[in-house]
Amino acid sequence: MSAIRSSGTRPELALEKIVRGALPRWKVQSHAVSLAGRPDVYLPSLRLAIFVEGCFWHSCPQHGKVPKSNLEYWEAKLRANASRDRRVARKLRRQGLSVWHVWEHDLRQNRLAWTEARLSGRLKKMAAKTRSRT
Repeated sequence: MSAIRSSGTRPELALEKIVRGALPRWKVQSHAVSLAGRPDVYLPSLRLAIFVEGCFWHSCPQHGKVPKSNLEYWEAKLRANASRDRRVARKLRRQGLSVWHVWEHDLRQNRLAWTEARLSGRLKKMAAKTRSRT
């Protein structure tokens, strides 16, 4: 468990690369400490917080599995994680931020191009709307 990193993971770095590639001149913050939940990527000018959700820790519907040993502990732990995720997203939305969640499996090599195209398109569309308002 001590070997599990809380930041700088491969999926986080892949997400940050996608965001910086889509919006090269925009300010991008990693792990914005000032925000609830410390979003993995935060774009202040777009008021957008993006989280990378690990398939195990955040109970991915496709890949999330509860370990068979110590079942009570893990079920409670994973339920608490999901509850915290919802609470943090609600808090950020109340502050006027958009909140996006990206699954870890969408940032793996076999789906990376698809995810990059999808996220880049959404980011550019959001940026264009923001520019047109100012």
